[in-house]
Amino acid sequence: FASLLHDQGNVDEAKRLLDRATAISEKSLGAEHPDVATHLSNLAAVLKAQGKYDEAKRLLDRAIAIVEKTLGAKHPDVATKLNSLADLLEAEGKYGEAKRLYERAIAIGEERLGAEHPEVVGYDNNLVNLEARLKFFATCSRGRSVCNGCLFSYLLVWYLFFLVRPVFRDSSISLRGS
Repeated sequence: FASLLHDQGNVDEAKRLLDRATAISEKSLGAEHPDVATHLSNLAAVLKAQGKYDEAKRLLDRAIAIVEKTLGAKHPDVATKLNSLADLLEAEGKYGEAKRLYERAIAIGEERLGAEHPEVVGYDNNLVNLEARLKFFATCSRGRSVCNGCLFSYLLVWYLFFLVRPVFRDSSISLRGS
């Protein structure tokens, strides 16, 4: 239910429910139980949505430590939590750390689930998107990480390719002029 609230934008209520679920799980299952790690990871997602990156990172670090200790360093749950941490670090602009964690999540996922598994494909997609963003901004002739001119160009290309192109492709309007 907390995930639904989070998805609907009610992050304060989601946080309240996840705080409660985490406390109950810690008391009944113990602080080192994998279910506690899942609650911590879900709570971290809510904190990220609230812009509380440091607190979210602390919870994800703890969740990763729990699953590595209880399930093993190569368990698919470790990959899931590494992907979540990489996503958080990417949101903070810590691209090098994020890239390293995406790569580690992919390696674990490929070894344990196979390269075609939907989770692994998702991790790979996250890494590809990060690398594309880094490559785009690295080509800025002004030497800035986020150049307004380049950002405008990027958004313009995205707009034309994804929004305008389908309109012309699916209609009788021709870009070539008959």
